[in-house]
Amino acid sequence: MSQIPEVGDLVVCNDPEWRGTMRLPSEPGIVLDLRKDQGKVFYPSLFGEAWIPHHHLGRIRDPLHEKALPEWMQRVWFLAKTLPTIFLQVERFGPSGNAVRIYHHEIEASMVDVVRESLAGEIRYYALAPAGLHKLESNIAFEIVDSRPRPIPRPAPEPAE
Repeated sequence: MSQIPEVGDLVVCNDPEWRGTMRLPSEPGIVLDLRKDQGKVFYPSLFGEAWIPHHHLGRIRDPLHEKALPEWMQRVWFLAKTLPTIFLQVERFGPSGNAVRIYHHEIEASMVDVVRESLAGEIRYYALAPAGLHKLESNIAFEIVDSRPRPIPRPAPEPAE
């Protein structure tokens, strides 16, 4: 892959030899954190993460229309791409509910409204807390409603200087 993945990207490990050596599934994963040359990818079937070199990762280009992508993972992608995400943690996923912790830069209050409106009827809990200098933590719990369309990310506007 020529582009470095970003936090929140949905990816697959393209190298079968690397997958075999690391015992990684061929399913899609979500990038939780980044280093200079590696991405920390969460795999649902492992309920765990693995650090994978960027050149072994292929980005899922259209998460809105990818049929094999679990709905909860598309929602986490939406949240990570809507909020100015630094890194994230998957706390829980599955039919009983989903929960993520997203660490991000400062946001306008209107971005909280965007998240709430986009996940209307699915959001169960949203807590926003300080997480250090110029950093916030969003704790979000949601439950998938199958009849709702997949939400489309609306990135936060750049802060005015």
